Amino acid sequence: MNSIKELQWLDNLCCAGYPIEVDGLRWPSTEHYFQAQKFATTSPEMTEEIRSLPGNSVESNFRAKRLGRTGQLRPDWEEVKYSVMRTAVLAKFSQHKDLKQKMLKDFPLEATFVEHCADAEWGDGGDGSGKNLFGKVLTEVRDILAEQDAKGGCKTVP
Repeated sequence: MNSIKELQWLDNLCCAGYPIEVDGLRWPSTEHYFQAQKFATTSPEMTEEIRSLPGNSVESNFRAKRLGRTGQLRPDWEEVKYSVMRTAVLAKFSQHKDLKQKMLKDFPLEATFVEHCADAEWGDGGDGSGKNLFGKVLTEVRDILAEQDAKGGCKTVP
């Protein structure tokens, strides 16, 4: 059984030093990208403020998360948040070879993600009753990467 510290490379908040590029823009982390997308249609200023935070630290990830709890969410957020998370996580693991190799080698067949705060939506709720959306994203991304490796090419995610 892996400890939580050994699995931090999977997490958006506790994994720093892995910037991503999405649609031609560089983001300090998956957390920055995800939080900023909450305001993509309602507050371009907030989106840019989050993207412009100094990167490469766990504290910056937490700061992005805090900012993501302010402001007016885009009206379609509930409908798009899963695909936004998948885009961010796929970017992280496809753009960083070391993480991709680790994902394909070490990631379990089906993930249950237990967040530090027992999040009932993205995690397992602390007692297994949560939706485990982040675990589902991780599993889906791992499967996409494995398929890409098997075919020797790239797959476009809708």
